[in-house]
Amino acid sequence: MSDAPVLDRNLFKIFADNPALMAVTSMPERKYVEINKAFTAKLGYTSHDIIGKTVFETDLMPAADIDAMIEAVGQAGGISSRELRVKAKDGSLHTLLFSGNILEEGGNKFFLMVSVDITGRRSRLTRGGTGSGIAGEKNSRAELERLFSLSLDLLCIADRDGNLLKTNPAWTEILGYAAAELASRKYRHFVHPGDLDATLRAMERLAAGEQTLSFVNRCRAKDGAYRHIEWRARPYGKLIYAAGRDITERIASEERIREIALRDPLTNAYNRKYIFEQLEIILAEYKRTGRVFSVALLDIDFFRNINDQHGHQAGDFILTEFAALLRSNLRPYDLLGRYGGEEFIVISPNAWTEQARSIIKRILDKVRNSCFVYNGTPLGFTFSAGIADCFECGPDTLSAGKTIEMIIEKADSRLYKAKRTGRDKIVPWRVTVGRLHTAGH
Repeated sequence: MSDAPVLDRNLFKIFADNPALMAVTSMPERKYVEINKAFTAKLGYTSHDIIGKTVFETDLMPAADIDAMIEAVGQAGGISSRELRVKAKDGSLHTLLFSGNILEEGGNKFFLMVSVDITGRRSRLTRGGTGSGIAGEKNSRAELERLFSLSLDLLCIADRDGNLLKTNPAWTEILGYAAAELASRKYRHFVHPGDLDATLRAMERLAAGEQTLSFVNRCRAKDGAYRHIEWRARPYGKLIYAAGRDITERIASEERIREIALRDPLTNAYNRKYIFEQLEIILAEYKRTGRVFSVALLDIDFFRNINDQHGHQAGDFILTEFAALLRSNLRPYDLLGRYGGEEFIVISPNAWTEQARSIIKRILDKVRNSCFVYNGTPLGFTFSAGIADCFECGPDTLSAGKTIEMIIEKADSRLYKAKRTGRDKIVPWRVTVGRLHTAGH
């Protein structure tokens, strides 16, 4: 086989393993670019003997037969059930029944030849190839159909408008649809709305003659769930041949690994690196759309006393319980991170100081009224908090690119003011009608 198959990976596997003798030549050079295993096994040639040579440079067929076949292809675009004598490497002659068609790929043309060895059967078939052609073609089609049906991947043939013309049984096994439910349906009807635009663009590229490699979208199964499918597709003439692999489990596994890498292992809150990355994104959105946000820093009061009196495992227990309480009382789109030690950070999109203060105040009240039992010992604690928001960023600060550091510093200074002035409190940046002023400075 050549090192760079002309055919798509999945179609190439069908080509390579097909029991029929198959070869691909380039046009108009007529150089062999692919031969399959059956070709080498039956005729004894290696790929080195054939690949890169023109049909005239090999000793397979007489030049007159080659000329006649080329002429037939030029007139009809292909050949069907043509009986020819082919010389094997050991000098023996084989009678092969040839069929073939022109394929187009990326502006290049290739000729795919499929042949069946009828040497031992020729006497039982009609001379001239009519009967043998029918039998050989039926056998070849049956073999391809079996390979098509055995694939673990989704295989389909569609027209350039995206209408599904043929699908294999994997569509039933993976997505739950019977073949009749898919016939002549447009593929886009099964695509997740969030992936539809990208899918339509990929289909436009296919219709323009480009191949699609490693394109991933979500397809709706019959039960309503969506599966991630990685597609490889190529247009041939007026048709599109596609192979899709279900990578849902791989995507889920990668997401789990990513989540583990983004989170603090003790509290399952996001780690500091991820929080700062998200702050950059949220800040960019604020600059672009004006979508407000606030930042709160929370620190457990007298946390060292818990470690000293009850041990570090008790301290870890309190950190874990506090993080769980925070998560259960924040909004779904708020971000919780462990900022360091016993300190946590909360980013609240669509919330300015007073809204963030209301959320943190509700949490503080719950902490005050909760008792956390560790190894039979009741433990209670409070926390202090400082809040800052995007309204504190003037135009000069925004253009200087120091906004995030400034907001964090302001929230941090207010947190320490809360610590200095008695703990168990929240120090926000207060907004009053007509003017802005801070309670923390």
